[in-house]
Amino acid sequence: MSSQISSEAVVEKHGGVDGILASGAMSEAVGSSAFERTALVVESDDRTAVLIRLLLEDEGFVVLRAASAEAALLLASRNRLSLIALDHQLPGAGGWEFLLRLRENSTLARVPVVMIAGPADANMALSGGAAVCRSRSAGPS
Repeated sequence: MSSQISSEAVVEKHGGVDGILASGAMSEAVGSSAFERTALVVESDDRTAVLIRLLLEDEGFVVLRAASAEAALLLASRNRLSLIALDHQLPGAGGWEFLLRLRENSTLARVPVVMIAGPADANMALSGGAAVCRSRSAGPS
């Protein structure tokens, strides 16, 4: 059973999002061993990418980050991924195009995708192959 950790607690633990951005602490490692769980965060917004990275690292993932669909496809093809967190609003090709291209590759199609999209886009994300769709807006839980 996974413990529930609030995003605020994770950010506080790491000195705040601004401190993390200033330190340049975003993980950019390439490659992974057979025993590492590697996640790819596909997010163009630095603050959101940091928050997602911190949450995934607290769950034991090594985290890679791409700010565009094109860069994400390159990273995805070169790394053994356990999870992809994907924003649907990306510059260039966009999240929807990335998801479709991912599903065309038999190896990458097996990687679970958590789509970050608005509530109105949840059905499209799930029908496009996302395992889960999470809303970007943080409302009361």
